[in-house]
Amino acid sequence: MTFISSDQIYRSMALENSPEERADIFQRELVEPLAPLLSASRVWLPNAGTDAEVAAAMGWLGPDDLTKLPEGFEHLVDASAWTSAEACLRSAIDRFLPFAETVAVETDIVGTIVLTRATPASQYGDGYAGGQTPGAVVVSYDKPTPSNATMAGGAIAHEFNHRIRLTAYPWHDPNSVDVAEYVVMEGLAEAFAVEIAGPGALGFYVTSVEGDDLAHAASLIAKNRSVTGFGPIRAHIFGDRIARSMGFDEGLGMPDFGGYAVGYHIVRAFLDRSGTSIEEATLIPAHEIIDGSGFLDA
Repeated sequence: MTFISSDQIYRSMALENSPEERADIFQRELVEPLAPLLSASRVWLPNAGTDAEVAAAMGWLGPDDLTKLPEGFEHLVDASAWTSAEACLRSAIDRFLPFAETVAVETDIVGTIVLTRATPASQYGDGYAGGQTPGAVVVSYDKPTPSNATMAGGAIAHEFNHRIRLTAYPWHDPNSVDVAEYVVMEGLAEAFAVEIAGPGALGFYVTSVEGDDLAHAASLIAKNRSVTGFGPIRAHIFGDRIARSMGFDEGLGMPDFGGYAVGYHIVRAFLDRSGTSIEEATLIPAHEIIDGSGFLDA
């Protein structure tokens, strides 16, 4: 495992007066080590050429942005976000090593925290997000705050769980993946994050959906669990407003992050009913988890 202490990179860039030197630091210390993630992301950004251009298209703060440390940086420092993320990523890897004969565990993975610009969808979030591709996991912050700065460890564990799940159940064609698989994948990742980083790691995309909203989201997932198509499944995960902002609105009536919350409650119910560990559950088919949870039963 390699963890990039990007806080030091951002400090170095902010202290450097030369634009050329800032660009060199950015390329050498952040872009090149994260080449697996940036190269894999190019499929969604066909107009981006170099990895640095991919990073810019993804909203990463770059040499022109980092003439000074960005607003909120101190909150990440005060929360020891980089130390927490590194420790949680190491723990996440260790938890899956006993299963290495069943599923490949990426022990050589690269992880870090990146700072980004806000996007249209950011208004619906809490200032941070995660991302992963083969070989890399990142937590991104567009608006660090005292509260969200503490979420880095859980978020990076969440993303590593995705790496295990997607190795066991690859998405060769995202359009063939069904709602059940996506919902369960997110639920597994969030349940794993809580086990690694503690109850405080439960993300806003779960805690913000409750009561009637949670019940309505669950009814939609129950009805549409076998629906496929990359646009439709994302609409079930993110909800109508975010789907609309990202260009794939399905008009479902799904509340913000409804699929995330339902997925977590499905997985939590399955773990409680079955006595299965979160690591074992990560390797179980989605429909089996849903059926075994009883959460969607009318």
